[in-house]
Amino acid sequence: MAKFARIRSNLKSYRDEFLAKESESEKIALSEMEKLEEEMETRDLSEEEEWILLENRKTIQEIDDRKRADIKQRARLRWAIDGDENSKFFHAMVNNRKASNNIHGLSVDESIKHRLVLHCNNIKRISEMDGNMLVEPFSELEIKKAIFECGDDWSPGPDGLNFKFIKHFLDLFKDDFSRIFAWFHYHGVRNDGSGASFIALIAKIFHLVSLNNYRLINLVGVISKVISKAMANRMRMVLDGVISDSQSAFLKGRNILDGPLIINELITWIKKSRLKAFFLKNRF
Repeated sequence: MAKFARIRSNLKSYRDEFLAKESESEKIALSEMEKLEEEMETRDLSEEEEWILLENRKTIQEIDDRKRADIKQRARLRWAIDGDENSKFFHAMVNNRKASNNIHGLSVDESIKHRLVLHCNNIKRISEMDGNMLVEPFSELEIKKAIFECGDDWSPGPDGLNFKFIKHFLDLFKDDFSRIFAWFHYHGVRNDGSGASFIALIAKIFHLVSLNNYRLINLVGVISKVISKAMANRMRMVLDGVISDSQSAFLKGRNILDGPLIINELITWIKKSRLKAFFLKNRF
């Protein structure tokens, strides 16, 4: 975290110098373009002048592209900093919705039956070899893979750095990441500073009148994202062996729409056959 702080300070100085030079280059390019375009109205340009005109246009285009990318990133940062606060009212509404959707019992033949209990027999378990793999120390290859699987322009957390920067200078940070992962593997915790995050609310609709119109997200730092990605990569290797074949969502190679399509076909078949059926929704 101390390295990130020093890097951020130096990057600000570098940015100011770079923007000053870029502004000067833009002024020179625009000035030369204006002169050459005025000359084009009265005569044909020489081959050297045409090359200068093309180079100036290329320079202006590159500067515009960098400005657009900078504006896009600034919009992400501004929303992360100035987003609505995480309030008690928001969580109260979420908990109230969960309570209202909960089924406490069923009325059968005018008598109250308690909520059904499902007995899950023959639950799948991972093998001893897979279990040992899950608790092994993290290798340098796993850490690098986790970093490069993260998006370059993901919204940064309190450290203010995105993955494009980390990937470009990974040779400078790989030893730090190795120590961080070794500490996390041994102690099971992270440094308090690296676990900090921004809480932001994303608008669901255009006309906002209530906190229910927002979706809560956490903007976490680079370290937390890499640790989560590395752990997810390990879990992905054993999921197929412990998850039921009927689970269609949130797994690679399976489509979340398979469930609704199958249910729709079942309901159609039950209606045509004039049968009775009782559907249970798994909320685990």
